[in-house]
Amino acid sequence: MERKAFRAENDAMADDRRSFQIEKEEMSMMRKAYIQDKTGIQRTRVAMQVKKENITHERKAFKKELEEKCRRRKAFTAEKDAMSELRRAFEEEKEEMEKTKNAYIQKKADDKKASTSASSPFGPARTNRATARAPRKMHEATN
Repeated sequence: MERKAFRAENDAMADDRRSFQIEKEEMSMMRKAYIQDKTGIQRTRVAMQVKKENITHERKAFKKELEEKCRRRKAFTAEKDAMSELRRAFEEEKEEMEKTKNAYIQKKADDKKASTSASSPFGPARTNRATARAPRKMHEATN
C-alpha cells in the first residue's frame, strides 16, 4: 500500500510539474504576445506619427501654394485695374482729342462761311496773281 501511495504521490507531483510547465509555457507565450503587442503598438504609433508628419507637411505645402496663388491673383487684379485705368485715361484723352478735332473743323467751317459772307456782292476780291500763287507754291514745297 505504501507503494500505491508513493506512486500516487509521485504521479500527483508529476501532474503538478506538467501543470506548472504548461502554466510556465502559457505565461511565456502571454509575455511574448504582450511584447509583440507592445512593439506592434509602438510600430503603429510610429507609423501614425509618420502619417501625421506627412499630413502636416502636405498642409504646409498646400498653404504655401494657396498663399502663392492668392498673391498672384492679387497681382493680376492690380495689373488688371491698372490696365483698366489706362484704358479709361486713353478713352478720355481720345474723347478730348475728338472734341478738339470737331471744334477745329467747326471753326474752319465757320471761318469759311464768314469769309464767304464777308466778301463783296460783286464776287471775291481780285488779287495779284503772283501773290495768289506764292502761297500755293510754298505749300507745294512743304509737301
